[in-house]
Amino acid sequence: MKKSVVLWSMVVLSFIGLASGCQPQNDASSAPKQSRTTVVKKKKTVAKPVYQQLADKNQTALADKYKQAPTLTYTSNDDVINWVEPTVKDIVKDSTPDGTNSVILGYVTDWEQVNDPNLRIMTKLKVQVQKVFDGDTKLANQTITVSYVGGYVPYRTLEAYAGKREENINPETTVLAQYENLPTPKIGTTLVMPIRHFPYKKAVSWYRESAEKAGLANSYQVISDAYTTWILDPKTDKLTNNNPTIPDTKPEGDNVPLNNTYKVKEELEKKLSEDTVSDS
Repeated sequence: MKKSVVLWSMVVLSFIGLASGCQPQNDASSAPKQSRTTVVKKKKTVAKPVYQQLADKNQTALADKYKQAPTLTYTSNDDVINWVEPTVKDIVKDSTPDGTNSVILGYVTDWEQVNDPNLRIMTKLKVQVQKVFDGDTKLANQTITVSYVGGYVPYRTLEAYAGKREENINPETTVLAQYENLPTPKIGTTLVMPIRHFPYKKAVSWYRESAEKAGLANSYQVISDAYTTWILDPKTDKLTNNNPTIPDTKPEGDNVPLNNTYKVKEELEKKLSEDTVSDS
């Protein structure tokens, strides 16, 4: 009896072994390989505002047009306005019948050259106004024209205006004339500056005619360009004077307009800092 049980057990086990041998292999080596899909996250690129794209295009065109123009510095006997009121409110309060003074933050998008022997050497800066700290609030988000000393002119114009004499320069050669210690702000620069309407209406007739012919009738002029043209660092909201002779920190002394320059700068930097906090 025992032998038959054992035999039957061996038969059953053999059958189970055969059955299990017929099952498909499911180990890792026989499993079908699955294709892996790698997902690459694209970085979001923030498009530049239209006015900045325009500025890039204009800067490229200007550099290409005048790539051969040498840079020459000059001074003149013209009065350089250097009086500065102690506060932004005082600057605006000092407006004239010609129009309201304003203190603005703006982005330079283009240069237009002025070449008239009756006018000082200047460039018409095209400025996209981003903020009006005080003054004519209607200027915000508008593109305005601001006249500024220096620019591209034929050498004969510089020679006649400032008595600049250089050997081996053809009178018709275009040069970049830069007023000493007051470079013309470059395209793509963010500026903070007090401005007023270009003062020509009460001038003599020939000057008025030249200003109108040059397209300055509806333009603006920096108030105290020698002291109060600041370049903004957008990352730090700090202002650097466009005049390299004016240090970042106030020097000792009793130069009233210069001291007022630092007061206004401090006030403007505070306003910029407050704006940054409110936007965050």
